Amino acid sequence: GVEFSQQLVLRSADGGDITALAILDGTKVIFKKNQIRYFAGEGFDVFGNGGFTEERLLVSDVGCTDKRSIETYPRGVVFQSSKGIHLLNKSLQVEYVGSPVEKYNDEEITSSTLIENKNQVGVTCASGISLVWDYFHNFWSTFTDTAAIDATTWKGKYACVSSSGTVLVEDGSFTENTTDYFMKIRTAWIKLAGLTGFQR
Repeated sequence: GVEFSQQLVLRSADGGDITALAILDGTKVIFKKNQIRYFAGEGFDVFGNGGFTEERLLVSDVGCTDKRSIETYPRGVVFQSSKGIHLLNKSLQVEYVGSPVEKYNDEEITSSTLIENKNQVGVTCASGISLVWDYFHNFWSTFTDTAAIDATTWKGKYACVSSSGTVLVEDGSFTENTTDYFMKIRTAWIKLAGLTGFQR
């Protein structure tokens, strides 16, 4: 009978089950719970020419714990590991970018979405916390009471859906589903004496 050619089947080496997949500038990335592996190549053409490179181990102490946390953005791939939110950059180097929000490392991530017109990656959690990473300025924001089971961008705007089926689309106002919300900003200590010696 008709079946897929075994030439098109790749078996990943040791390291446990595959937890997520991503493509980074043509490189195919295989995430496991505690490993990242990769291979390259465009596969076989209709004449059987071409193929893939051999799978290689990239790192063996960090991996992806949930495929819903994977998001490709202009500088690489963001993902959640057992050690927090990490970035696999285009040089295939792993960076820890989630240290400012590491108190949320145990959260169950339900979606990760690129908000391209704002240079941000939005991460929703089952508990109702949302984390937003501004990768241009490299800072994090947190939002509360935004329980979402999934999110995406729609017509250039960030949109998320709750478990009840309610869809919320970001429109720039300071309300969420007719409820006002407020912003809190935490700064470093402000030393007034350092402002040209003025202090009151």
